[in-house]
Amino acid sequence: MLIRYKLLLSAGVSIAALAAMFGLQVYFSQVQTDLANTSMRIATLNNEMLSLRKDEKDFLSRNDVKYIGQHQDNQQQVKAIVAQLETDFDKYDIPTASLNQFNQAVMSYSDTFKRVTNLNQQIGLTPKTGLYGTLRSAVHQVEEMVGRYNEPNLMVQMLQLRRAEKDFMLRRNQSYVVKFDASLAKFSSMLASSQLAPEAKQQVTKLMGQYDTDFKALVDKERQMGLSISEGELGQLRKAVATTEQALQQLESLALNAITEKQNSAFIVGLSIAVLIALLLAFATLTIIRSIIEPVKRITEVITHIEINKDLAMRCDDSSNDELGQIATHFNSMVESFQQLIHQVTQSVETMNQSCQELSTNVARASRGAENQLNETDMVATAITEMGATIDEIAKNTELAANKASMTHDNAQTGKTGVEQTIERIEHLARQINESAAVVSELEKDS
Repeated sequence: MLIRYKLLLSAGVSIAALAAMFGLQVYFSQVQTDLANTSMRIATLNNEMLSLRKDEKDFLSRNDVKYIGQHQDNQQQVKAIVAQLETDFDKYDIPTASLNQFNQAVMSYSDTFKRVTNLNQQIGLTPKTGLYGTLRSAVHQVEEMVGRYNEPNLMVQMLQLRRAEKDFMLRRNQSYVVKFDASLAKFSSMLASSQLAPEAKQQVTKLMGQYDTDFKALVDKERQMGLSISEGELGQLRKAVATTEQALQQLESLALNAITEKQNSAFIVGLSIAVLIALLLAFATLTIIRSIIEPVKRITEVITHIEINKDLAMRCDDSSNDELGQIATHFNSMVESFQQLIHQVTQSVETMNQSCQELSTNVARASRGAENQLNETDMVATAITEMGATIDEIAKNTELAANKASMTHDNAQTGKTGVEQTIERIEHLARQINESAAVVSELEKDS
């Protein structure tokens, strides 16, 4: 693979790793945000339950139907939050047992509160509504009837009945019902012994019967409601509230622990994946860098070896299919060319040295021959001079021989001068050859 492709691959791997880490960061940030929102929803759920309790207390203390509507609105918000929590729990595999238990407790609390509100409405939210209104109407009719006939004793006893009624309504004690029954029996006895006409007695008795019936109906509803906070529907409401609060506390504890565990798990998983991506990125990057650096290192080692040891036989590894392989191939070709050139120059120098040695030998031999010839010529001249004294008759011949000898001597001198010039030229050529050999040696060193 070419280096530019390796670099592109490295850049691609880096970009992919960064994209993966960015996506991982976005995902786990979303997870952290969702889990934080889930925690906030649980806190909101607690606030909504407090609002439900507030509406409940406001209704029980003020008997205003607007608190029933507010209670229902808050209950719808609680249902919406529970539905969202179910989605969150299912999404992140958080156990939903505590949430289901809380939902059931809320439904039970809601049903109980509905029964309590219905009973309150039946009993009467104001003195003129429900059983309160019916009882008030009945007692006013009795009082009017008794007051019409001017019976003070009956009026006093009627006031005792009203007192027992009010005491029961205020104190919600069963003993006042017994007191009411006793006062009613005494009123009936006094009515029977009074001076009222039979028709009046019958009418008062009928009204008192209706009054007694309405009061007993009120007592029954109050008993269903609960004469104390631990009895009747109020007791059930109190138990439902306690169950709901306990379920909410358990939900908060378990859910927050589960959310914390999921957050820690998400952090650990995210960190592990990030470390794995970083390791893979580092491994890929180091692999690519190593695939580039190792061939460069080997080429550097070969060049260094050639520089130090002047060994042109060394070759670079050109097996890689990249720019470094091409560089190694061209370098090997260049070194081989240098090696061949130096070999040729070396052979030429050796041949020239051999030729120069042969030429020098021949020149030396020619010089010795010339010297021998000169010596011989001198000897001949001496002999001729000696013979001229004794051989006069052949003076002309001798003179001619002398002239020839003189010419021979001149030729010998000329030959000697030529030989000396030839020797100087050979020595100059030898110096040039030695200088060429030195240049070749320097070229070999530089290679």
